[in-house]
Amino acid sequence: MLGRSTFAAVAVLISLCQVGQAQILYGGPLYGGASAGSGGSVSCNIFNFSSAAVDITQRRIFAHNGAAVVNIFDSCNVPLGRLKSCSFGGAATAQFLQYSCRAVYSGTAPKLSGVMLIIKNNEVMQQIPMQSASQ
Repeated sequence: MLGRSTFAAVAVLISLCQVGQAQILYGGPLYGGASAGSGGSVSCNIFNFSSAAVDITQRRIFAHNGAAVVNIFDSCNVPLGRLKSCSFGGAATAQFLQYSCRAVYSGTAPKLSGVMLIIKNNEVMQQIPMQSASQ
């Protein structure tokens, strides 16, 4: 009986220790269209509304065929402070019509929100909210 109680107590403690578990913030696919390919960009924008800084360890953009889009800007490469925002993104090209964002993050009770944008000539052409999931 004592063995079962100990096992149950350990199982409860393990379930409570999910603090540092990696989370994913993702968005897309978002259609950019061929017109976005000339001078357009794909941007993933993240806001931290938790009470502590959050580490965003992976920041990636993918095209419709799974090809990685090279980040040409990235302000999410340092811990994102509470009530701060950052963004990362790359160039939209005519050969890729749809894009998806993926950001892997961790922290103490992290709470992030985000939006993915297709931008051309300083104008938002398309946008979609990003969603959270456990890794």
